Amino acid sequence: MTIGQASPWLYITRESLWMGIEVMIRVMSSFSIMLFLILTTSIWEIGRFLRWVKVPKLFVEILLLTYRFLFLIYEEGMDMIMAQELRSGYYGVGNAFKSLSLLLGQLFLNTIIRAQEMEEGLQMRLYEGEYLYG
Repeated sequence: MTIGQASPWLYITRESLWMGIEVMIRVMSSFSIMLFLILTTSIWEIGRFLRWVKVPKLFVEILLLTYRFLFLIYEEGMDMIMAQELRSGYYGVGNAFKSLSLLLGQLFLNTIIRAQEMEEGLQMRLYEGEYLYG
């Protein structure tokens, strides 16, 4: 089968169709397994398991800190979006793009500030290179 009117630019063969279906099934099954893992296991248990299977300490620590930091970024972003919506920040396409660019820039700066505050907090708690988790 070909797609395109003047000169066909996309060819679909029986083998490529089956390969596409197979890849889609793999993606959906991987996603469902990942979702099951996320919904049934806490991040701390995943961290403990990764340590148990001898994953490098630095990787586990970065994973746990990133997971913790994602929620802070999300809350900050939602607060900023609500503030922009209250000021008619997304009325019209041009205004929406301007508001979105302001949001992303300020969110980036706030993320850096939060990371520095988090680092200072860890140093005040005598952080010595190992992030303790429950």
